[in-house]
Amino acid sequence: ANVYVTGGGLLKNVAALYNARQPARSAGKWFPDEEFIDQFKGPVMYPDEVTSRWKLPPWNSKIAPVEKTVRNLSLNFGPQHPAAHGVLRLVLELDGETVMRADPHIGLLHRGTEKLIEYKTYTQALPYFDRLDYVSMMCNEQCYSLAVEKLLNIDIPLRAKYIRVLFGEITRILNHIMAVGTHALDVGALTPFFWLFEEREKMMEFYERVSGARMHAAYIRPGGVSQDLPLGLLDDIYEFASKFGERLDEVEDVLTTNRIWVQRTVDIGIVSAEDALNYGFSGVMLRGSGIKWDLRKSQPYDAYDLVEFDVPIGTKGDCYDRYLCRIEEMRQSLRIIDQCLNQMPAGEIKTDDAKLTPPSRGEMKHSMEALIHHFKLFTQGYQVPPGATYTAVEAPKGEFGLYLVSDGSSRPYRCKIKAPGFAHLAALDKIGRHHMLADVVAIIGTLDVVENHRKTMQVLILKRALHTARKPKVSEVLTAYLKQCNEPPWTSYFIKHSDVTNDHFGWSHFNWTLDTGANYHILRTGCYPYMKYHCTKRPWQDLTLDDRFFRCIKVVNLGLPQLFYGLAAMFLIRHVEHVQMGDGIAPVPIYFLYEEDKGSMY
Repeated sequence: ANVYVTGGGLLKNVAALYNARQPARSAGKWFPDEEFIDQFKGPVMYPDEVTSRWKLPPWNSKIAPVEKTVRNLSLNFGPQHPAAHGVLRLVLELDGETVMRADPHIGLLHRGTEKLIEYKTYTQALPYFDRLDYVSMMCNEQCYSLAVEKLLNIDIPLRAKYIRVLFGEITRILNHIMAVGTHALDVGALTPFFWLFEEREKMMEFYERVSGARMHAAYIRPGGVSQDLPLGLLDDIYEFASKFGERLDEVEDVLTTNRIWVQRTVDIGIVSAEDALNYGFSGVMLRGSGIKWDLRKSQPYDAYDLVEFDVPIGTKGDCYDRYLCRIEEMRQSLRIIDQCLNQMPAGEIKTDDAKLTPPSRGEMKHSMEALIHHFKLFTQGYQVPPGATYTAVEAPKGEFGLYLVSDGSSRPYRCKIKAPGFAHLAALDKIGRHHMLADVVAIIGTLDVVENHRKTMQVLILKRALHTARKPKVSEVLTAYLKQCNEPPWTSYFIKHSDVTNDHFGWSHFNWTLDTGANYHILRTGCYPYMKYHCTKRPWQDLTLDDRFFRCIKVVNLGLPQLFYGLAAMFLIRHVEHVQMGDGIAPVPIYFLYEEDKGSMY
């Protein structure tokens, strides 16, 4: 065979093996040495006699092989990853491909919405809520409007209530289409994403026809809605609702019984009912675990007490159950939309309170007072009586709550926003632990999180958002670790000062008795930035003199040896473990010079 040879060593070897003698054009001639090639015989090629005579040394059982300690890999997931659903950053600790810990870092899209609202009138603050969860716009507006109406102690016309419920359910379908479509896209199913987004565009047109904007509508306002429904809109919504059920059937045919989809979602991200309550879940994340809780049923608002619908719940609490809940919720939303279309009453769409509702365009053309009234409302705003309220709605992602405080002026004194995605993301460490790396993508997709939605709640980047509780005491860590190691005869570990509250300050040699009756002699050494604990399982004895002796040594040498010991430990530590504390407290890392120090049996 003719092989063109250049200066590359790889091609030269190929030419040698094929005994190529044809030179390439504009290349130097090279002819292989046949005697040199004949040396390469057998399975192994030895370059010289020394290495050819080398043999594996005999096994010596007295010398243990030295193996390097393999640490877990820290991997950054996001914020540029397409499956992160926004600028979400996860720091994953991996053992192979198994997730041992997940730290969500948020705050990369924080814009200070709560503080901005305090400097705006109640009318000017409304558009900010469209931009919190930009997939469930009108549900956010609905919560804000209900909170202001509660402070004003006003009621809105029945037609406005039905319009709110109608577009609230359209928004729910919009959100669930995004959730199910992108979840399927993350797992690898592309077809449902295109099918569902084709239907989503039709509903965005309903938004545009009623408000003029496809996303940030600012349509639902305190006192009702901004304007009445245009002619023909209800007929088009009815036509859409009558056909969308068939599209859902097609999506279920592709996903629900799909072997790959079932393998990627069943038994993945299981959340028990107890954990869902403890972590503060709401919405589909709560109902998927079998808890039937929906604010539209338990605390009905607007016209939800005038329509009939069912609340779907899951049985296992995994990703597959949550997917089924979202599919069924879209069907129930179609049921509510049909009832709203059939029961839609005639009448006003705004309250008749002139202090809240601006005059119409027609009035302003003929009345100077109406023009002045309109100018005052949109410049100075309306005043809200002093008071405070917490108002929540059943948003598509869960309970969207608003704590609104008024001081009697035209601007909110305080506006605290409770976003459902914050609690869901905080539990990602619990849900994703001991799953494969690929399963984390499926879990994030089923959480249905939107980045800007959870940025309203924190000013700084939160590391390990779940573990915002108090630091554990060093004594609690000592007890928990000895129990976690099944009460070993001896162990020795380091712990950082910054990770715990030091309630053993000044202690050097003391007894430590567990609730099981086991007693340990603890020799505690300060080696900043660590504390070193030597634990020996022995019967109780009086260690007062020993403790005083060690304290005297520390005073005499001014703590310099401990400081040098701590500096050396920073470079010599080879192993890390985590002590599970429970009660919502973060696992505490402890450190070892050797892995054998962990619960040794000698």
